Amino acid sequence: MNVIILAAGTSRRLLPLTKQKPKTLLPLSEDKTMLSCIFDSLKNNCQYFSQLTIVGGHGFKFLQQAIQSLDHIVSVPSTLLFNPNYQNMNNCYSLYMALEDNK
Repeated sequence: MNVIILAAGTSRRLLPLTKQKPKTLLPLSEDKTMLSCIFDSLKNNCQYFSQLTIVGGHGFKFLQQAIQSLDHIVSVPSTLLFNPNYQNMNNCYSLYMALEDNK
């Protein structure tokens, strides 16, 4: 089984908080973001999946940096994909990209 995290959107409803970075990188507490909480949850369930794919777009460079610092938490191979159409396409396109990459 593969885990797919969709993190490409601009999250306009959360502006100005998401002006620079994706909502998955917004703080939930002093030291945790949504993405770090997802990685913590995955860490405890690595036996159930063999691949992790993250699709980013808006604030991609911030997402790259965050994943590099979190990558050691999950002991399965991870892939970060860039959705160049994140402003014009919805989650379905990001999911399509992830599924195509996992073929």
